[in-house]
Amino acid sequence: MKLKLNELPNAEEKEFLWEISKEWLGHTLKEDSEKDELEASLFSAIEPLKLNVWIYRDETELFFKSKISGVIQYVCVRCLSEGNYPLLIEFSGIFRPHGRDEIEIQEDPSNFFYSNDELDFSVPVREHLFLNLPLNPICFDEESCKKNQLLPKIQEEEFGRSEKKQIDPRWETLLKIKGSKLPKSSSS
Repeated sequence: MKLKLNELPNAEEKEFLWEISKEWLGHTLKEDSEKDELEASLFSAIEPLKLNVWIYRDETELFFKSKISGVIQYVCVRCLSEGNYPLLIEFSGIFRPHGRDEIEIQEDPSNFFYSNDELDFSVPVREHLFLNLPLNPICFDEESCKKNQLLPKIQEEEFGRSEKKQIDPRWETLLKIKGSKLPKSSSS
């Protein structure tokens, strides 16, 4: 996902097509999960992703728009079953040379920097990949989520509860009042 500036024509848009390797994606997802306190990876690579990039060069600044597409595997946080998560991420930005106005424009998330006449798209790809992944992935079809089949069993085993609702004794008096017929109050 690297380009040399001499590969880009000046004042003309050019399209590039890359494959984000399964190895790079797997390493990136694993590296992120290791930073997490739980050290549990909710996502894994199952196939390479496609990266389309359109670049327009204007002297030293390079404007780009890009699209990532493909599928990654996820683990549902409710039922722990695996599923496939389709990705379609579109983003754009500007590559600028290191050192020039870097402090002022560093705050803008669409600004990226290059040095040695080489653009590295791994930084914006990584950033936008994690910005577009759900924090807590769940099954797309809630009805078929195994959570619905596991929950009553888990409650019985872990909490010693039966499927019958148990009422907190502090609310029993209110339930008695609710059950009795109270006279309607008349307002004058």
